Amino acid sequence: MLRLFCMAAILLLNHAMQSALLPYFAIFGVTPDTSLILICSYAILRGDISGAIFGFCAGLLRDLYGDVLGLHALVGMLVGYCCGKPFKGAMPLALVPVAALCSQMIFYVSRFMLRGRTDFMYFARTIILPKTVYTILLAVPLYITVYTVNRHIEQYELTHRRFFTKKDMKDE
Repeated sequence: MLRLFCMAAILLLNHAMQSALLPYFAIFGVTPDTSLILICSYAILRGDISGAIFGFCAGLLRDLYGDVLGLHALVGMLVGYCCGKPFKGAMPLALVPVAALCSQMIFYVSRFMLRGRTDFMYFARTIILPKTVYTILLAVPLYITVYTVNRHIEQYELTHRRFFTKKDMKDE
């Protein structure tokens, strides 16, 4: 229950920050994708299923104010699942660039290419690469935050959820 509350608070705080504060720090009209960093970090720490659920919730929260309902949720779920599956325990600095590029490619195809805007180099130069670089710059501080919160929650769960006491183990 504590984990659910903390992760929901992180998602809501991130959404508020990403929609209200980060537009003031846009560079060339591009803001970092902090949701993607949180999804990668959580998936690395908790695994594929937890990462997919967290990614779906983070994406759905972003979709509330988007133009296509479900696109961010789908991408977040895929990123959470893929980052958590084989890379549990990896450093996010290696996964965030790959996840950012892949998610930006999905957004390019679904938002622009299917609508007839096929100038890929323009979008790569003005949106995809700057957004990826800006996202990478915030990866380490956000990973440290998620790691610290996760460590405290795991410590709390370890000390407060004991199914067997030492006395019970001696009786066997």
